[in-house]
Amino acid sequence: MKMRAVQGGLDLPAGKAVELKSGGYHVMLMDLKVALPNDTTILLTLVFRDAKGVETRTEVTVPVSTMAPAGGMPAGEHKH
Repeated sequence: MKMRAVQGGLDLPAGKAVELKSGGYHVMLMDLKVALPNDTTILLTLVFRDAKGVETRTEVTVPVSTMAPAGGMPAGEHKH
């Protein structure tokens, strides 16, 4: 498995689910200026753009973990 950035965003087809999960599409925060405290939460803003170019922003609160979910690779062991 090789991880790489999705260029230009992730397509979200109308009426179809797109799941973000370990081993598939997921969000990875890189080049952080400070370490995030383990077992806390952070606020992320997701930006969606429809076919006409109209943007919608949604804020989500996500947990911080130094380990990937069960079955995933521990943080820091990803190969880029």
